[in-house]
Amino acid sequence: DSAGIPWVHLLPGRPVKQPNVGVDDRAIGRLGAEFFMQKGFMRCGFCGVGNFWSTERAAGFRSRLADAGRDSAFIDIPFELGLDWGFPPGTERRLRRWVAGLGRGTALMAAHDALANRLVDICIREGLRIPQDIVVLGVGNHDLLCKISPVPISSVDTAVSKVAVHGAMMLETMILGKEPGPSPLISPAGIEERRSTEVVAYGDDLVARAVSHIRDHACGRMTVDNLSKMFSVSRRTLLRRFKKYVGHSMEKE
Repeated sequence: DSAGIPWVHLLPGRPVKQPNVGVDDRAIGRLGAEFFMQKGFMRCGFCGVGNFWSTERAAGFRSRLADAGRDSAFIDIPFELGLDWGFPPGTERRLRRWVAGLGRGTALMAAHDALANRLVDICIREGLRIPQDIVVLGVGNHDLLCKISPVPISSVDTAVSKVAVHGAMMLETMILGKEPGPSPLISPAGIEERRSTEVVAYGDDLVARAVSHIRDHACGRMTVDNLSKMFSVSRRTLLRRFKKYVGHSMEKE
């Protein structure tokens, strides 16, 4: 730069000319979409914050779903990623209306863990259970943000440590008077799954409700007969549909 001191920009929030190392935001979005599709979700949505990296993540998410022939709900909202994680006046009301209209069985990706944290709160206030009714996925894998949520949040690991290593390597090259080469984009390292997505969409509402009840009451005593009475179906119907969508019987074989 003008001071003649080599430096590398890490995690730029927008395109910059300075040598830099960033995360591959489109790949982050695609990974989120693939994660939801692998779990069997047909309805997906993305909540962004309107800036460059959020837009790139949304584009990757929506394009991957479009490649699979699926639509996705989308909303961009002003959101402050500072200490308050706040919404401008009226924005939270708009977001609550959007969430309420998504419907049960939706898989929702947020552009950042801080926003995912707030989305969990909003879903709960709207009477939506997580993950039984809506699953929520964040980005960043910020341990504190994910774990202080009422429901611990699954999140995309953006491989920030690799960004730092690549940045140090580029800086060393520049200090030696050499060209640092092209600015790389680091691919996400994967997804750290926590409670907010620990559910599978079985494609059958009865089976999904039965699995959810079994999971929530795993330590209690339950029988197929009790479950069939609870969900107002015959024992035979429950067993048949469970075997079809889960892949094994509810009873010991």
